[in-house]
Formats: sequence, structure tokens, C-alpha cells
Amino acid sequence: MRYYVTVESDGKSIQREIHFEKKGDLLLAHLIRHDDDGTEEVEIYPVDPCLLEMGRSLHMLVDGRGFDAYLQPTSKGNLDVHYKGDLCHVEILDEREKIAQRVGGKKGGLSPEVRASMPGVVVAVEVEEGQKVEKGQTLLVLEAMKMQNPIQAEGAGHVEAIQVKPGDTVGGGDLLLQLAPLDE
Repeated sequence: MRYYVTVESDGKSIQREIHFEKKGDLLLAHLIRHDDDGTEEVEIYPVDPCLLEMGRSLHMLVDGRGFDAYLQPTSKGNLDVHYKGDLCHVEILDEREKIAQRVGGKKGGLSPEVRASMPGVVVAVEVEEGQKVEKGQTLLVLEAMKMQNPIQAEGAGHVEAIQVKPGDTVGGGDLLLQLAPLDE
């Protein structure tokens, strides 16, 4: 699967297309840059990622060089990455999300994945798979730091899949449920 990554830092935006290939014990990252003239430049790096602290820290060897970063999931399913004292905002879309964005644009405001913005416990799931939801409707309730936080739909759609049940403990950035736009 291909991933489309946008990194924003210091007012600059960098976009790359990435896909991974497994060769024996080696994981290869193919970084693809599309130039203005339509040509494609591909760089291939061997990578060895290691997630630490329940997925909050990343230690990665890329082409033999070590990198350490702290990952902070945002409410939209993206990441804030802290690296060497700098903060980068990272948006990652897979092929399906990229196609949906291109076809539907951002007009619907419906994110296909609802993720936990912080660690907590699922107190209640207020919807069922296949159910139609409206913008602002409560999907589930997450208890974090002794407070109950209703998680609401960002736009109209229907519930495609529910990944959690009441009583489940979740980490920041964990997938809670998946939504799909309503058929027009």
C-alpha cells in the first residue's frame, strides 16, 4: 500500500509518497518525490523502526543512521512529531483515503477514522455498525483523566466498523471506529 505524507514545519510543506517492501529480514522504504515537470524521483532506504513507550516514541535506523522522535497523535488521526527540538505536523493518508479525498474533496468534513486523542477507557458506545450518524452526534464516550469525553461525528455518514467496546482501554491514537460518507 502507498502512503501520502505531508510534513509541515517552519512554514514549509514537504510532500512524499512512500511504500514499503519486505526483502528477507530487510524493510525497504521507497520515498517518491514528484517534481514540477512531472518526473518521479525514487530513493530507497533500508529502515528498522522500533516503537517505544506504547507507541509514543520512535527509534528508527534509516540507512544505518539512528533517529529518535516523540510522536503525539492529534484528534484528526495525524501526528505531531517532536524531533531534535523541532515540531513537525504530519498528515498520513493511505491510498483509499487519498482517493476519497480526491473524489469527495474535504466538503463533507467526515474523517473515515475516529481515533482516541488521548489514552483512556471506553465508557459507552452510542452507535451500531451500519447506523446513520449526523454531524455532532455522539459516537462513543471515552473516560480520560477522570473526565468523560463524548467523541462526536465530524460530519454525516454511517458507521462502517466499531473497533472497541465498553470497558476497553485505549491508547492515544488508537482506532475506535470507522465511518463512511452517506451515498449520494
